[in-house]
Amino acid sequence: MVRRHSLRRDPWDDPPHPADHGSDFDTEVWGTEVWGTDGFGVDGPGPEVPWADGFGRPDPWPAPGRVEFPGPWDDPVPPDGPVFPGGAVPPDGPPGTPPAARPTLNGLPSPPGPRDGSTAPAARSAPGSSHDSTRGDDPAADPVRGTDGDPPDGLAERDPEGPSGKTAENRPGGGGRSTGFPGTEPPEPAGGECPDPADPRRPHDAGLRLSALAQLARCAPHALPADVVPGVVGLLRELRAEPAGPYPDGPRAAPPPGASGPPEARPAGARPVPAGSPAPEQPWERESDDTGRHALWTGDLLRTLHSGLGDRVAERTALLTDQLCSPDPGQRIDGVRMSSALLRTRRGEYAELVTLIGEQLADKEPRLADAAAAALGELFGLAAPAADALADFVAADPGCWVQEWASGPRTLGGAVAALARTGDARAVPVLARILELPQAPHDLGYVLDHLGPAAAPLVPALRARLAETELDDRLYDAAGPLLYGLTALRAGEALPEVLRVLRGAPEYRGEWVVELVLGALTSFGPAAREAAPDLRGLLARSARTGGHTGAFAVKAAAALWAVEREAGAVLPLLRTTLASDTGARRAAAGVLGSMGPVAREAVPELRLALDSSDPGTRVDAALALWRVTGDAEPGWPALRTAWEALPFTRVPTAERLAERPDPAGGPVAGRTEGAERLLRAELGRVRRHNAMDGGYGGHDIVRDEKLLALCRRALTGGTGTTGERPTP
Repeated sequence: MVRRHSLRRDPWDDPPHPADHGSDFDTEVWGTEVWGTDGFGVDGPGPEVPWADGFGRPDPWPAPGRVEFPGPWDDPVPPDGPVFPGGAVPPDGPPGTPPAARPTLNGLPSPPGPRDGSTAPAARSAPGSSHDSTRGDDPAADPVRGTDGDPPDGLAERDPEGPSGKTAENRPGGGGRSTGFPGTEPPEPAGGECPDPADPRRPHDAGLRLSALAQLARCAPHALPADVVPGVVGLLRELRAEPAGPYPDGPRAAPPPGASGPPEARPAGARPVPAGSPAPEQPWERESDDTGRHALWTGDLLRTLHSGLGDRVAERTALLTDQLCSPDPGQRIDGVRMSSALLRTRRGEYAELVTLIGEQLADKEPRLADAAAAALGELFGLAAPAADALADFVAADPGCWVQEWASGPRTLGGAVAALARTGDARAVPVLARILELPQAPHDLGYVLDHLGPAAAPLVPALRARLAETELDDRLYDAAGPLLYGLTALRAGEALPEVLRVLRGAPEYRGEWVVELVLGALTSFGPAAREAAPDLRGLLARSARTGGHTGAFAVKAAAALWAVEREAGAVLPLLRTTLASDTGARRAAAGVLGSMGPVAREAVPELRLALDSSDPGTRVDAALALWRVTGDAEPGWPALRTAWEALPFTRVPTAERLAERPDPAGGPVAGRTEGAERLLRAELGRVRRHNAMDGGYGGHDIVRDEKLLALCRRALTGGTGTTGERPTP
């Protein structure tokens, strides 16, 4: 919602009419962002204006989210104290603030009127107005009451029995100013205490109270009360009772003929379209996505509130539960997206929340169903409580199985991908139907590894499609999804089709295709022994011509080791790569670690890599040395340091700590100094280890859940699931 009015007027003149516009200082409020055309505003260029000023100012036309601010003509340092950095005010107000005027929880001053029942002082005038008392001859004149303690002419206190029936109020602590209009000042609460901003008894409208709480969450999140969520839920339900529409004030009238827009939406000084000229389509003429929504500006306020609540997961979950139960589809879309933000960054018990997200799939609003499917697709195994809703949605609408794009290859529909990532076998028949299409979605193979053995019926279809694939320049795009799917399913029976691709790969992007083939052969293991001559030939050509990268040669060595289990054939290449200063050192260390004790010849190179300047290389070398020698001491200091400094190294380290070299013994974590402390500290954290401010990855949640499962396994010796299949 946008509400504009001129601030450059005497505050005791007649109130501005909503149609007034075009001044040289207009203020717009969009959710929690305020912009001024003179450069003054929050979240925008120019000095920041304190949020506390204006929240309590009565409004003859109450509008949720509306806030007024002092203009640049106001005193730089108001008589009641300075403006503090960022607009924040100390909990008890500026120095010298009387108790009755101290800021309340949401930055609002205490209700107007003195506590002792005496008459309140009049508000000070705006500088430059006809009532400006600071223009007198006496420079020490009091700007409010004058030199003799009485109000200046024109600023006398209003008669309590007069037309207004109220008195004006000064502005303590940067608080609001009374307009003196009937019914604009809140009454004195019983007991002399200022009510909580979420208290329904507070005279301000629900939108303003919600705005105040959002700004408190923004400026002082630690001051949010323990019961803030029940209060916010009550405010949201109060707002839902208002008429729905894209504009809280009701639908706007059509612009007059020849105008380029409604007066309140057209910038000051804008010229109307000449008569007879075709006017361009205007924003208010387009079909709005917000039609039928209640208080659409609440989305920004709730995001700010969620940010302020931070690690209070239970309260945020309760608030999201209410949002997802709203009768307004727009608010439920916001709730789904805010739920995704919580799930990506915080750990917790989310079964009920996930179930509610799944229920949104049945809504007739397509945007809501799309948002729910996208949110569930990021959860992988955590989306299991919504598996039934996903299966019903997929079965009812075959049109959602594949997503077409204006540019780029087709992909799996969000609901199909989400269902497959949960490991639910009901996705398998749908994927089989999709494989019958002329062109398979390029990401189909990436969801099969989460289905495990349940996806075995798809192997014949994958083999048939791969056998029919043309070995031309489009081979990478056509065979990529199929090869990755066979890799995920470890389908050794597909070796003939895979070797056909290896031997016939074209020169164009041929190395990319061969790398996919090498991954498939590595997963097949000894079942792919027939490919050993081809792999030896790849290694020989790579060493002779140097035509391939070091990483490519290491992948070929890994595949050869997987199918032959002959260390002598691959150790020379791996040791040479590890001793070189190339980007393939980490890959070589990983292969040596997978070989175990048979790679003892490479111990000197692994010890040397512990001193690498690259922290990732140090971690991979430490893990490989530990697996090869069985001794944690040489590399454990590097792993322990990286655990704290580089969160992305925690998963591979936890994998090693959870391993059981001796089936009769426990995990190695029990024999590693300080490992138990690291693991328990990780399990006690609320924030996900890979959570980022301002960004996220599609596998962040599943990786973090894998870390938690590994930590539990390392501590208890159990065999709990990790959310991902083990790396071959």
